[in-house]
Amino acid sequence: MYLSCRRLTSRLAAGPGDLKWNDGRLAVQWNMDLRAVVTTPNAKWMPEFPVATPGQIITRADGRWGPQEFTIWPQLFAREVAHHACIPTPEANVSGVRALEELYEVFDERMWHPDEACGVPDLGFFDVEARTRLFGAVDKCFDRWRSASVGGRSGDRGWGDNLRLTILRGMDQLTRLPSTARRAVLLAVHIQRLALELCGLTVFYEIVKSRMAQPAFFAQAVLPVRGAFTVEPSIAQELFRLGIPFWFIQPWTKQVRVVEVGWPEPVRTKLDIELSYPRLDTTAEGMDGLINHPGRWPYKMQQEVLKTLLDNALPPLPLPAPIASVAPPAKKAKVAHPPKSAARAPPIVAASSSTTAPAAAPVKVKQLPPPFLLHSPSSTVQVPEVWHKALTAAGQLPRNESPALYYWPPPFLLEPEKGKASHYRHNYLRIRGFCRQRLVDKQVNAHPLNVWQWRDTLWGDYRSSEEEPRAEVKGRNLERHKSKQASRALFGSTGGLPSYDASAVVQWGERTLTLQDVDEAGLRAQITWEAHEVNWRCEFLELDSILTGSRHLTTFARWEREVEVCSVWSPQGSGLRVVPRWEQREPNTATWGRPPSLFWDDSIPTLRQFLAVMQRWPGLPEELRRVTLSALQPDAYAKVQEAAVAFYVRSFVSKYHRLPVPPAMCPANWL
Repeated sequence: MYLSCRRLTSRLAAGPGDLKWNDGRLAVQWNMDLRAVVTTPNAKWMPEFPVATPGQIITRADGRWGPQEFTIWPQLFAREVAHHACIPTPEANVSGVRALEELYEVFDERMWHPDEACGVPDLGFFDVEARTRLFGAVDKCFDRWRSASVGGRSGDRGWGDNLRLTILRGMDQLTRLPSTARRAVLLAVHIQRLALELCGLTVFYEIVKSRMAQPAFFAQAVLPVRGAFTVEPSIAQELFRLGIPFWFIQPWTKQVRVVEVGWPEPVRTKLDIELSYPRLDTTAEGMDGLINHPGRWPYKMQQEVLKTLLDNALPPLPLPAPIASVAPPAKKAKVAHPPKSAARAPPIVAASSSTTAPAAAPVKVKQLPPPFLLHSPSSTVQVPEVWHKALTAAGQLPRNESPALYYWPPPFLLEPEKGKASHYRHNYLRIRGFCRQRLVDKQVNAHPLNVWQWRDTLWGDYRSSEEEPRAEVKGRNLERHKSKQASRALFGSTGGLPSYDASAVVQWGERTLTLQDVDEAGLRAQITWEAHEVNWRCEFLELDSILTGSRHLTTFARWEREVEVCSVWSPQGSGLRVVPRWEQREPNTATWGRPPSLFWDDSIPTLRQFLAVMQRWPGLPEELRRVTLSALQPDAYAKVQEAAVAFYVRSFVSKYHRLPVPPAMCPANWL
């Protein structure tokens, strides 16, 4: 039988011999309504009640939410977010679940450093040591959540898995996307917040929920967790029984026996109150009463943070205009016809052998189709045999009026040994930081560029010019003029990059290079490999979004799909992992070996995940459905791999009317 609140209060006030917590004393907070007091039977401190003021649920200068920061300050209890009361306090160890000190570390803008490689002023990265400490604590939270015994309902893990997905997204963004100092602090603190919430969710499922299922259970000690306020006697009794610290708001009557009066600790002693962003806009329709519902506003506030800080995605790759189903008739050879005025002129008589022979006409060299219409082997890097075979089988594609667009400089612009390619490579090493940033930063114009735009970009003339083209400049020349102006505006104005300087010294990993160094065969192979890898990853992600409609899914569902696609080349992480961070020794797990080469079976995980992604693609051949790779013999494996890559190439060509960029084999002896 539960004791009533009044009986409970009287019992607690009876004396220290009856209870083992808080020395049997009852603290009282007097700074609320004159008719109410706040009492606690099992907490050792008295917090100020966090009043939720309209328009003031907002991120503060320290990255936290001020009085509404549920990870650090107790909030009004709500069953929808009961796990908030279960968040471990600093250095607490609750049955193996620890809220490590790193999750309570105070971050500030002094931990941020500008990134010179980015090329954009005022952008940089959070301190490496601080990131390492934070990520180490987060990984331990992940491990504990994975081992937690969650209830039997399939949806029980849903919110925890969403938290983990969001944290991974934030971690990738903090390490890959340059940002302002304030934005970096806000993001790091939000990762702390979500990790602490995941710790609270783990404690709730591991300890509290099992106690709730035992009506006879009565806690003999208080858990070292955050706790909560409550106005309901039944909830107060339940929290008391479960061993969760709480503060009971009740009317002041003569029956409330006061043992000790405690002055509440103000919120500002632990949390900054200077306003920042984002805020929960309670002026929107239907939002006025949201702050009075403590079970709803935390989710809404997290959506605001997500939208402001984390909702970065790869920009869409526009679909080209469809190609006519009937091919146009082949062009006839041009025949020189005399003008009408000379139609009746006598025929020209061939000169005799004694006369001087006319000069021979220059021999026209047959121009090959561009590499995006006809595959040609790379002279710099090795494309896996299965990809070379599938691209060759596609043959020569018809030319489309829509230009071929690329997320990253096309490899064929960077791989020639001499000529303009040297200039392109040298400037590429200078601007690749900004190329990386604009790829997934929604605040930068990140649309894919066509081949001519990439040529202009790599050439590096970023002088701002608003001059109008001459009146005689029309058609293709006018398009080229506009293309050049757009590149100048993007990289010169938006990116703040100066124009190319042939004497500049650039960085490639730990190497410092000049223009004369970029023609080295090994370096060319590495640069070309990166161009292959980034384009292939981006195109794979985008093709999947087109074929599955993932861009129209909810944010969490889209992130889950992106993680599945990126699992082909990354063992862990989010959809932001489209640029290989080989400088930080990040592994690339995608391999495309095939029998009879040695260790071909090391490529089975890549093919397995590649097929798992394509299971939702329309038109997947029946032979690729529900195939069990682990039981395949070498010959059968080779056939499945060929069919999978060929299907990818056909799917890409059908949507974009050009050949996809294939992955390349990583050059040997890298760094």
